[in-house]
Amino acid sequence: IDWFHEWPAEALSAVANQFLSKDKDLAFEEKTCNDVVKIMVQAQQSVFELTERFYAEMKRMFYVTPTSYLELINSFTTTLKSRREIVQKAKWRYDTGLDKINDAKEQVSALQIELNELEPVLEKAAQETGEMREKCEFEQAGALEKKVLVEDEEAKAGVQKAAAAEIKADCEKDLAAALPAYEAALEALSKLSKGDIGEVRGMKTPPAGVVLTAQAMCIMFEVKPTKVAAPDGKGKVDDYWESAKKELLVDTNLINRMVFYDKDNIPEAVINKVKVLYDDPEFEPDKIKKGSLAAMGICKWVRAMVVYDKVAKEVGPKKLMLAKAESDVAQAEAIVAAKQAELKEVMDMVESLEKQLFEANEKAKELQKNQKDCAAKLARAEKLIDGLGGEQASWTTKSKRLGLDYVNLTGDILIASGIIAYLGVFTGSYRNDACAGWLQKLVDLKIPASKEFNLQTCIGDLVKIRQWVINGLPNDALSVDNAIILDNSRRWPLMIDPQNQANKWVKKSEKEIKILRLTQPYVRDLENAIQFGTPCLLENIEEQLDSILDPVLQKATFKQGTLTMVKLGDSVIEWSKDFKFYITTKLPNPHFPPEICVAVGILNFMATLDGLQDQMLGIAVAAEEPETEAKRIALVVESAKAKAQLKELEDKILALLSSSTGNILDDEELIETLSSSKVMGTKIEEQVKQQEVTAVQIAEVRQIYKYHALRSAALYFIVGDMCIVDPMYQFSLDWFIIMFNKSIDMAEAKDSKDERFTELFRSFISLLFLMVCRGLFEKDKLLYAFMLALKCQEIEKELKLNEVMALLTGVPGSAKEEKPPNSDWLTAPSWARINALQGLGDVFDGFIGEFTGNIVGWQAVFDATNPEEAEWPNNFKLKCTPLQQALLLFALRADSTVKAIMNIVGQKLGNFFLEPPPLDLPTCYLDSSPTIPLIYILAAGSDPLGDISKLAETYDMLANINPISLGQGQGPKAVAGIQEGGQSGKWVLLQNCHLAPSFMNQLESLVEKLSEGPELHEMFRLWLTACPSPNFPISILQMGIKMT
Repeated sequence: IDWFHEWPAEALSAVANQFLSKDKDLAFEEKTCNDVVKIMVQAQQSVFELTERFYAEMKRMFYVTPTSYLELINSFTTTLKSRREIVQKAKWRYDTGLDKINDAKEQVSALQIELNELEPVLEKAAQETGEMREKCEFEQAGALEKKVLVEDEEAKAGVQKAAAAEIKADCEKDLAAALPAYEAALEALSKLSKGDIGEVRGMKTPPAGVVLTAQAMCIMFEVKPTKVAAPDGKGKVDDYWESAKKELLVDTNLINRMVFYDKDNIPEAVINKVKVLYDDPEFEPDKIKKGSLAAMGICKWVRAMVVYDKVAKEVGPKKLMLAKAESDVAQAEAIVAAKQAELKEVMDMVESLEKQLFEANEKAKELQKNQKDCAAKLARAEKLIDGLGGEQASWTTKSKRLGLDYVNLTGDILIASGIIAYLGVFTGSYRNDACAGWLQKLVDLKIPASKEFNLQTCIGDLVKIRQWVINGLPNDALSVDNAIILDNSRRWPLMIDPQNQANKWVKKSEKEIKILRLTQPYVRDLENAIQFGTPCLLENIEEQLDSILDPVLQKATFKQGTLTMVKLGDSVIEWSKDFKFYITTKLPNPHFPPEICVAVGILNFMATLDGLQDQMLGIAVAAEEPETEAKRIALVVESAKAKAQLKELEDKILALLSSSTGNILDDEELIETLSSSKVMGTKIEEQVKQQEVTAVQIAEVRQIYKYHALRSAALYFIVGDMCIVDPMYQFSLDWFIIMFNKSIDMAEAKDSKDERFTELFRSFISLLFLMVCRGLFEKDKLLYAFMLALKCQEIEKELKLNEVMALLTGVPGSAKEEKPPNSDWLTAPSWARINALQGLGDVFDGFIGEFTGNIVGWQAVFDATNPEEAEWPNNFKLKCTPLQQALLLFALRADSTVKAIMNIVGQKLGNFFLEPPPLDLPTCYLDSSPTIPLIYILAAGSDPLGDISKLAETYDMLANINPISLGQGQGPKAVAGIQEGGQSGKWVLLQNCHLAPSFMNQLESLVEKLSEGPELHEMFRLWLTACPSPNFPISILQMGIKMT
């Protein structure tokens, strides 16, 4: 693939078709796609023609390659999709906002009806609720009385219950005294077994204790004793042992009978009988134990029964009292329960009423809430309508405009993409010509597009543009368009910036920018900047770039895991998405090779008349009416801030409206936010209106100075173009502005504004002529004065372009008529020029007849020693302007042209501009400083050392001159001399700098560091001498004081 030569239309068409048809997101119809391709092909071909014309007319080279065409396609597809999304979203937000406003308007009438309907309902609900409240309060009072009675009964029952509890406690206390013995007896019984009982029963001759135990058992269980003969034979005695053996000890259930013995109902007779044994000292468990363990357990039980019975008899009356008390308590509780039941019925009824009242209240509250909500919604709706109603017309207009913009996007973005891809390098007139051709093609193919294309309205951002201007971007259409191209292009910008305007703007816009130069080590700094996302400015490049920069220029990134990487030389480093790369050159007319034209977006940031006029106007007003200019500068910042705030507020309001869900009138917080935002917006709008009034007043004042600023600014383009005559004639815009300021201070005060402006311009052009001339060779001073005169005539609308071009091109043309008779003295070239003059019109209309009819008179002029002073036939000289006189003299007597040109200068500017004063070296020295070098531009055979030595004597510096003749190997000596001279206060003279081209980059760096490094001795001066050389650093020439 040949990337550097033109492709045929078929190839261009096929490539564009391939890209556009493949991209489904564009959603083009086939006809639209084909028409877009035709425009793209025409754009590529027309720019080829434009570059040829650009070179023919401006001597500026630029290469258009198929890669540029691919950039056009890429820029078109990317920008169109992004702009579609932006316009769609913006229109949707406006439409949503309008829908919300219209919805609120529609709800207002419905809400008003609802509010009216709610009023009688609320009144009825309030009446019903009041009646129910009265009934409820009456029943509550009755329930309260009943509750008091119940509580009284409860209190009485409580007293009875407390008394019963006290009796019960007393009983239980007495019983508690008997229980330990009883429990001990039960424990003893629990240890007995049937075997133990059997053992007792089997005793043939039981001990006395066992017999007593048997007797006690028989008494307790009411077993009668057996009558047996008394031991003394006198009568019979009771034998309880046999009875016990036969009736009790044989009972297998004896132990259980004892355990469950009815201890609470022991007969009195039983107790009386057993009490005798209880009191018997022999009937003690410890003594019984000697006879039998089982008998001991039974003994304990019997004794426990006696103790318990005693206690029970004492507790009995108390139990009766307790029973009666509990009976009374039960009756009281029954009464209380009945009362409570009655109370519950009443309370239930009251609760039901309260519930009904609560429901009625809730219903009333709901109605009130509905009324309040309805009223609040109505208020919010009115607030929303009042707040945003004024925006409705604006938003409607904007929505319609965005809808139209969306339709026109295809055509508009096509033109914008063409500008981004191709036209950055061209000046304004060439851009306009190219765009006009593309727009006409759009019309022919019926592709929708804006009638008048403007890059700022198409893809520009007004908020950004205002900030750019504040940051130092020249306020002219070309510079703003350049900034928009830079902001929207995929390629890094390379800015042609001889006046350093773009350089300053970039540095002010990017706060943490890293400055790089190819003449200094830069790769490590660039690597760090790429990794950490630091913006970089590569400044003052020549016509070539290092190949190591290719991956950066091409953005040749690749993925390594999740990271984006780039290879820079031998290093692979991470690529930050925040990295930015800017490139500038001070070359006014660089010739970049095709590979650079392809890799970067070249932008022509050369000063324009409009931009420079704006700067001059600001300076002039600041000097003459400082308050007005200070107010204007503050106004620019304040206005930009206010308009940015308005845009932010509108965006905020639209975002809130578009993101809200449901009924917007339900969102009180949103309405309040919208309202407060609108209030703030209204204040800012009032502020903006006031600013606009102030701006008009300031503009009226500035308008008075506008013509003076225009005339002054126009002169820079003469001074700036002097480098075409000689590469050493370099003058920076900063220097030009310094001269402008200086001329204002030097101008004499005048009574009227008109006289003041005349004096200001005289002061400026005179100073400019003087300061430039001291750096020009003698042969070029008249040329410079002549160009100044022509520029003044051009600004004052006195100049005819065809006449100037005729003079500058040697009045080209051929003779259309035969030479008149008796004109042998007239050469053929002269006759051809006279024929050509007639074609210029004006005073030369019919000039061939005039000339032929007065051939003798014109021969006298031809023969005159000073033809410019001789009488011309028919007073023709008086009919001509000085320029027309020069044209005729060039045609008739070319040797008198110089005097004719001097006449043009003298007539327009005055004789001062014909006799520039000789070089005043002491004045040049006074204008210099330790950081500003003095540069002698050498003519053949000249040597300024004598003049410098003579000046040195005046300042007693003759012994402190350090002359160094540059040549091979003298670089280190020059560096050391400058460093030593800067500290000690010497004059360092570097002679014949043109002989050391390899040292020039280092010299440029050294001179720049003079103002950045340590403080220099006040007497230090750097003198440089050089013959005209393209290798001499432009920056030194622009900042230094040039002399010839």
